[in-house]
Amino acid sequence: MNNRTLVKLTATEKGISLKTISRERKSPWSFFASRGDLIALERDGHVVASDMFSFAEFQKNKANNTVAIYFTWLNNHGYKFVGWKQSIVLPYDTLMTFALDTNSRYRIWSTLSIEPKNSPKFVFECPEQLRKCVEHKIIRRKLVRFLRDNFKWWGADKICFYSDFEAYSFFFREFRNGIPGTAGGLIYHTGGDLSKGYYSIHT
Repeated sequence: MNNRTLVKLTATEKGISLKTISRERKSPWSFFASRGDLIALERDGHVVASDMFSFAEFQKNKANNTVAIYFTWLNNHGYKFVGWKQSIVLPYDTLMTFALDTNSRYRIWSTLSIEPKNSPKFVFECPEQLRKCVEHKIIRRKLVRFLRDNFKWWGADKICFYSDFEAYSFFFREFRNGIPGTAGGLIYHTGGDLSKGYYSIHT
């Protein structure tokens, strides 16, 4: 709950305005995204909107049916711009229905942002390599603990693991909206003593 942000939205036939309020701060003004921006989001799944000096990137997540909005709030202070970044996640269908409704000329909606997802699904595409790890009591315990405490990558849908030439190790690739992202190795370092080894991520 501590990471959730209150979002106040108003909508007209021209577009929507969004104002955010969190524990740390609130947006300096309401950000306006035009109806054309919303139609582009629906068509492409991604759009960058601008309002005065500020920007907002809308990114649809098909797997979760949500939309992440990455704000860059900027103010013009003389000869330089100062500001801060903020991200929220909203239910995609609810937002678009609210924003593009033509039955009412003026609409108001207040909601809490969705708690950020930071536990992607783990998919092992190497059953034989995984079986070797699971059958070894010490390796199994260390692998489970490492997976529990790591790969908490916000916005990632899944992490796919593949066989690696190193014993008890894996090659991995991150996927966001079905698109490949960060890749690297989940390597078990033995140092000559299997029981004292440890896992680490290499990208």
